[in-house]
Amino acid sequence: MYRKVLNIPPDKRSAEICLQAENWYPELLKKQPELIPDIVRNSCNIYSLNHKMEQCTGTKFSVGQIKKLYDGKALPVKEIWTPKGVMKDVAVSFDKRLKEFNFSPVRQIKRKGIKL
Repeated sequence: MYRKVLNIPPDKRSAEICLQAENWYPELLKKQPELIPDIVRNSCNIYSLNHKMEQCTGTKFSVGQIKKLYDGKALPVKEIWTPKGVMKDVAVSFDKRLKEFNFSPVRQIKRKGIKL
């Protein structure tokens, strides 16, 4: 994968390719951050959204989870740090048009015990 990323011209490296490469080779990309084009690093896309989510939750996410979040689907998280404080057990959604997060409580399903 690393060689494949190097073979892709920087102006053709998509946010998804860069995120996948970073997930597979994190140490390498820390040593060579220039492999991630500035347009990917500094624009609103799944690459930058993943970094924001990891920063705010302390959790690693899969490329698939971040793609769904970027496409407007809710992503349940145990806790997330926001400017208003820490929120626990919330579903996070992202509006890419407005470039903002929305939060809603995760529904807890109560299960009744079965007596034998």
